[in-house]
This record gives sequence, C-alpha cells and structure tokens, in this order.
Amino acid sequence: MLTGLHTVAPLQLSPDDGSGYLSQAADWVAAAGPGPSADCAITIAARESAGLSNRAHDVNVLILERSFGRLDIHPGKPAAPGRGLAPSLVGEVQTEGMRHAASIHCSLPAWSLETATWATEVTATAVRGAGVTEPVLLTISRNGDHLQPNV
Repeated sequence: MLTGLHTVAPLQLSPDDGSGYLSQAADWVAAAGPGPSADCAITIAARESAGLSNRAHDVNVLILERSFGRLDIHPGKPAAPGRGLAPSLVGEVQTEGMRHAASIHCSLPAWSLETATWATEVTATAVRGAGVTEPVLLTISRNGDHLQPNV
C-alpha cells in the first residue's frame, strides 16, 4: 500500500518548466481516476534562504495552472499526512537546514504512485516558477487516516 513519498528536488539543476510534459501527463492523470478523488497532503520544506514562506500563495496559483485542472486545492482545510508514511527527511544530509514552509490540502483523480509522482512534479515546477532556485523537500501523502489499499 502506497502511503506517500518524499522527494528532494534539486530545483537549481532544472531550468525547464516542464509544461509540455505536465500538459500531456495531466490527460493521463485524468483518465487514471474515474472513481472518487484521493484526498492528499503536500508539504514543502526549504531552507530559510529560499524565501518560500513569502511565496506560498504564488505556489498554490502555479500548482493550479500547471496541473491543468487535474489537481484541486482545498484552502483552509488542514493537510495532515496519514499514518504509515516514513518520517520526514528534514535534517538528513541533503536536507540539513530545511524547515517546514507550506502545507497544501488537495485532491487527485486517483491515488497511485504515478499520480503522486505527477503531483510532486507539478509542485516542483510551481515552486521553481515562484522563484525558488534551491533544493526543496516535497512530501505527498494521503491526507489523514483515509488510507485504502490500491486496487
């Protein structure tokens, strides 16, 4: 059962915004989930020098744009990673000095490794589009305790 994934995204190494790929993948993501949507939590950690806490609104807007309507954000609702996800990688070698910068409660058309990976890529391009050029730690997981086995 997939509960979530952690990704250290080296934003400084990827100058391309990936919009062509994200557009094509968005159609696939939409087709992947004819059933009920998957309630998810995305968290972003960064070093203070990234200035991400001042750009959270911009990141949300860019996530909506770059997901081509396939990812919905639910402002004001808590984003709480579900049980079973490995502890955050904050403080490990590659993430030393990173702190929690943003939490996003969202929903995807379906929950799978592929859709979680796609949402991570969308989030990484949005963070980069907001002007962050340092590595960030992205975590996506099922929100709360609504974990169901993949079928």
